[in-house]
Amino acid sequence: MYVSNVIDQLTDELDQKIHAVTEHLTLSMRQSSRFIAWSPQLRFNAAKLGIRPTPLKIPTLDARPYLSFPQRLSRVFLSAEAKAAALNRNLKFQGALREHQTNWRQAADARVSEIATFDATLRYEESRVVDYNRFVKELEQQSTQGVPEAQWDLFKLRFAQFMRHISPITGVHQMTYSKDSKRVVVEFDMPAKRIIPAEKSVRFLKTTGEHRYSYRTDADIKRMYVNFVSQAVLGVLNAVLVLSPESLVDTVAVNAVVEGPDPATGVLTSIPIVSVMVGRSEFEQIRLEDVDPIACLRHLSAVVSRSPAEVAPIRPIVRLDKSDPRFVGDSDVLGVLDVRPNLMELTPTEFEGLVQNLFAKMGLDTKQTRPSRDGGVDAIAYDPRPVLGGKIVIQAKRYKNVVGVSAVRDLFGTLQNEGGSKGILVTTSGYGAASFEFAKNKPLELIDGGNLLFLLKEHAGVDAKIVMPDDWEDPKPQE
Repeated sequence: MYVSNVIDQLTDELDQKIHAVTEHLTLSMRQSSRFIAWSPQLRFNAAKLGIRPTPLKIPTLDARPYLSFPQRLSRVFLSAEAKAAALNRNLKFQGALREHQTNWRQAADARVSEIATFDATLRYEESRVVDYNRFVKELEQQSTQGVPEAQWDLFKLRFAQFMRHISPITGVHQMTYSKDSKRVVVEFDMPAKRIIPAEKSVRFLKTTGEHRYSYRTDADIKRMYVNFVSQAVLGVLNAVLVLSPESLVDTVAVNAVVEGPDPATGVLTSIPIVSVMVGRSEFEQIRLEDVDPIACLRHLSAVVSRSPAEVAPIRPIVRLDKSDPRFVGDSDVLGVLDVRPNLMELTPTEFEGLVQNLFAKMGLDTKQTRPSRDGGVDAIAYDPRPVLGGKIVIQAKRYKNVVGVSAVRDLFGTLQNEGGSKGILVTTSGYGAASFEFAKNKPLELIDGGNLLFLLKEHAGVDAKIVMPDDWEDPKPQE
């Protein structure tokens, strides 16, 4: 019976580990539904502060060690020496009593101070919870009223709570939001291949009285890991769209990264192994409960590592702009004190030249075109790599408002006229869901303001900003 119980326990533990990775998408969908209406209210728990100290009472000093014979007897029967000894003992008692009272009075005063500190901490923690819950209530009300900042803050809290509950994913993640594009970019940490249980099953050997595991092949572990990664990415995509209001998020980009050695330096870093971007309307057409996770990512045109288990890196579709974790392009109230160059203060020619220099720093052979003869082309770049390289058509737009899908269509038409292999549209603002949808599966890349700042910092060493002048007006399309 004991052996049977041990084998059952080991089997249950192994089944739980396998279930967590093979059924991760189902578990993730269930968790995201839990937090749709979740409120981040706090509950005040006084017990966490411990037990309130009790006041001290000064105990009575034990006088027996200092007692002498009764005074009436000492006057009759005691000698002068005995009387002097008794007096000395009494003096010692008086001194000990004073010391006793002083020490305990100090201890009692210290205890009063401890009680006051405890009570003050209790009041502070209680008021902090009350103030936070009041803030949450206001946040929820503003979110219901459609205030984007409140919607974003509430979504971040709910999404973070979701990420903390989808083991074996670590929960570590970063997010940025483009208000103009209504696009969220999430980058989250994936566990490495070792998360897949190497053990396949466990059984009891009667001959030796031991239990023995059977093990998976390395190829089987790699297949399970690719499936698990695909489920994790789809689960995060789903959670973003489930937990965010439609008015806030149109498009979601997700990058899954694994900690591993940088191929160039050997230093441990976050290596992207999957990148995908999808619009809300397209993703909502997918029945996640019935899909093959790997096939679904392929359908969404995800970029997947040739070997996720070996942490072979990819180039993400959208890079995470860590310089601005909230609303890209918001005005900086300290802008007058900021020494970073404002891209909106450049002339059109200077801005196009900046974009040209950026792509040159990225390893392309770039040429800025003449304004009067470009036909909508601001720069031409050549990628010298064989097979993958070719002619790249670049357009740059300093816009405040969302770049319309017509500009993306125009770029695609220009790309075909130029005979290029790829088109890149760069803007200081953002793009709508229709633009991303049109560019999907086409040799087009859309770089918004947040990613432009990121690329300038990473490749050109330029720490820039985008602050719109109050009187700014976007150029009108040419007839």
